[in-house]
Amino acid sequence: MNTLDHWLTKLEALDITRIELGLDRVSAVLNRLTLFADHRPYVITVAGTNGKGSSVALLEAILIAQGYRVGAYTSPHLHHYTERVRLDGKPVGEQQMAAALNAVEQERGDIPLTYFEFTTLAALQIFDQAKLDVVILEVGLGGRLDAVNAVDADLALITTISVDHADWLGNDIETIGYEKAGIMRPGKVAVFAGRHCPSSVVKTATDLGVKLYRAGVEYQVASEGDCFTLNLPDGRLGHWPRPALQGEHQIDNAAGVLVALAQLPESLVVTPAAIKQGLRTVRHAGRSEFFDVDGVTVLLDVAHNEEGAAALAQMIRQWRQEHDGRVLAVFSALADKNIPGMIHQLADQIEQWWLAPLTGPRGLSLNTLVERVRHVLNLQTIHCESDPLSAYNCALMTARPGDLVVVFGSFLIVSAVHDTLTTGK
Repeated sequence: MNTLDHWLTKLEALDITRIELGLDRVSAVLNRLTLFADHRPYVITVAGTNGKGSSVALLEAILIAQGYRVGAYTSPHLHHYTERVRLDGKPVGEQQMAAALNAVEQERGDIPLTYFEFTTLAALQIFDQAKLDVVILEVGLGGRLDAVNAVDADLALITTISVDHADWLGNDIETIGYEKAGIMRPGKVAVFAGRHCPSSVVKTATDLGVKLYRAGVEYQVASEGDCFTLNLPDGRLGHWPRPALQGEHQIDNAAGVLVALAQLPESLVVTPAAIKQGLRTVRHAGRSEFFDVDGVTVLLDVAHNEEGAAALAQMIRQWRQEHDGRVLAVFSALADKNIPGMIHQLADQIEQWWLAPLTGPRGLSLNTLVERVRHVLNLQTIHCESDPLSAYNCALMTARPGDLVVVFGSFLIVSAVHDTLTTGK
């Protein structure tokens, strides 16, 4: 049997960046695998521009606290591929992942699959064998034509909608909303956790007979110190502790998750005690994650679009209310991102910037990166380094105790720094 490393090398040779939206191929292989034939778990599919990963982590933490067997499929990963496929909150083993990929290879025949389709089917193969109570699937891109949408969701959770991946999803909110709403299923339930729900989402729900719960419409959420208040029209849900995930935007994510959990069938009871435990213990590496390095605070966040950068800017403003230190940034991004838009959200919050290129097919050269930010930033505040770790180390050497170093812009740059902070290497 091929090892996981062998499989990943083989799949990456297919061109890891290649995207072919559509369900025909993955559905055909899914039918051949005959998954969930004798035991079908409850399926929650999560879509949205930002907040998907945090919402999955919250769902996992609460459902596991309740004692349910839970599978979660997310992307991308910070360090190792197996982080994408979790059973009861823990990454699957390499041998288990490799065996699942072998199973997909045996059944696909002459049907061509993309990297994401192949690995999605392998995750579903693992979940089928594990006989789970709940499976949580995070959409990779869009929703309607994403590989995970080959599985019918019992409940659809849409976090936020803003412009990202415009080449694939369109550059207006209504078009993007239509794509995200494609994860809904007729007669089922959906939750929209963002502040502004596009009319295309509402129309899709109406056309499908879906009961839609929207933040600010069907339910209300308000932050109150160390707690937040959540109310449905029937008065359910009440007061809850803030999630352990940092940032005001995590209140919206947590509220959407709790509203979603309130829609589970009677066979999947979730108690207030499990909700509180999950909110207090949830962890999500690389998302609004703080570290202390010899008196310097380091904040890692994978914000990689304008909306994510705006949420990060709000976190920095909150930090400044309690601290007098400077804010230094370590930044890089992939070539297809709106870099000026991201930088604009944070330009007035950061004193100095360290930039570095990213390698890979979607990477950006240092010269091009500087060209994209030079009209937004004062060039005298910019420092250039050859790679993300060098940029981080230079920023850390410049920082004084009491300062904040923010690392953001891409999973790749956060991954490099996170590895250093957690392993000491």
